[in-house]
Parts: sequence; structure tokens; C-alpha cells
Amino acid sequence: MVWCAALMVFGCNKNQQDATQQFEVRPDVLQMLRTVGLERNSSTELGFLATSPARKNRSGPRTEKTWHQVFQGPLAEVEVGRTLFERGKGEDCFIAVRVTNLTGRSVGVDLRKFWHVIYPNSWGFSKTPTPELVDENRMIREPLSAADKKKLLLDYSDHRLTTVMPRKSLTYFRGFTFGRNIRKEIDSAANEYLIVGLDGALEMTDGKTTEEIMFPANDANTESVRWVAIRLPATWETVPQDSLVVEEQR
Repeated sequence: MVWCAALMVFGCNKNQQDATQQFEVRPDVLQMLRTVGLERNSSTELGFLATSPARKNRSGPRTEKTWHQVFQGPLAEVEVGRTLFERGKGEDCFIAVRVTNLTGRSVGVDLRKFWHVIYPNSWGFSKTPTPELVDENRMIREPLSAADKKKLLLDYSDHRLTTVMPRKSLTYFRGFTFGRNIRKEIDSAANEYLIVGLDGALEMTDGKTTEEIMFPANDANTESVRWVAIRLPATWETVPQDSLVVEEQR
């Protein structure tokens, strides 16, 4: 199985030997989070390297739920969709992340930092709904400090966060192939599943309390939920017009 890590996409050198990919990552790739804005339905300009084998014909019942639950807390539920999206010829493939407000108050979600949302960190093919050989880089993240929580509450008061209305949902889209549409590779894969490895963090508040979603390293509970299994052949849709797409601004 070829496994591809999204945090290894900038300036990587590819040496392929005996069907194994090795990546050399520039030091600046692993810099901590960069603050960016949100653009609606605009393009992401990142590089990505990936290959995949040919897929044999197969059929079988689909039993997976449409949405994969990542987190549920007092303020919100966060899910990642198993439907894949594309936007334009030669552009990224995307996944959808849905945030549902479980309260009777407006909840503000911080989507201002490109590497500080829930995002696809890696992807690969597998014969089972679990990842096989995994080789990925992940950012080291610290939980919200008291000062961070105070600032998040202030940003909520100043209407700087993305609002999710009471009992409503917000969906944002995030690319996982970073600069290249690989639908043909996914549709021709020989394995049963596309496995997407999630990473990142999501911070939210209702103006009174704060909530944070993250995937601590070596945590068995979060490790199991950060892998999204998408049964192949995948279901594809187009990113809706005027949808919320998290992009990197340069």
C-alpha cells in the first residue's frame, strides 16, 4: 500500500525503489500553524505526490454510515463525510467536515488558521477498514491554555469566529490531495477502502465555556476515531457553489 502524508507535501523529493516511496521534507514544512483566512470556492495551491495500483472489479453491500463521528461534547458534534468531492478539472479532491451545534446558544468555531482545523493529514488504500502501513508526520499540539481560552471568548464577543446557530450545522470543505485531482487513481485502486487519516484541532465556544478537539499522539481513544474508512468505489459529488472551503492564502 502506498501511504501519502499531507504534511509532507512541500518541497519533497521522491525516490521510488521496490514500489516504496520515501519523502525528504524541508524544515520549513514543519513550522507551526499559520494564520490564514477563508475563501469560498477558491483553489488551494499545494503540491502532492501519490501513486496507486489498479483496482479489480468487485461488488458488495455498503454498510458504512455516510458520516464518521469524530467528536461529541457538550457544545457540538463533529463528523467527517465519507462522500468525496471535486470542484474543477485538475483541482483538489475534498472531504466535508460537519459541525453541529448541540446547544440552544450560538456557537463560534475558529476556522481562521489553515493548520488549526480538522483536516486530512494522510491517505492511502487498504484491504480492510483500518490503515495498514502508515508513515506520516504530525504536528505537536498543546491544549488550550487559560490565556488561549480567554482570547477565544473575546473573539466570540467580537464576532471574529464562524457562527453555528442553535441546533444547526455548518459544513466546511478541505482538500486532501493538495493541488491534484486524483479521482482516476482512487477509482482504479485495487483495494477495498480508501483510508483518510485526520489531524488538526478545532476550537469553539458559546461565549461561556470553551471546547477543543484534538488528536494527542499515542492516545488510543483518539487514534481510533481519526481514521476514516471510505468504501470503494467511492461516491463523488461536486463542491456546492458558495460553500465554505478552508484554503491557504499566500
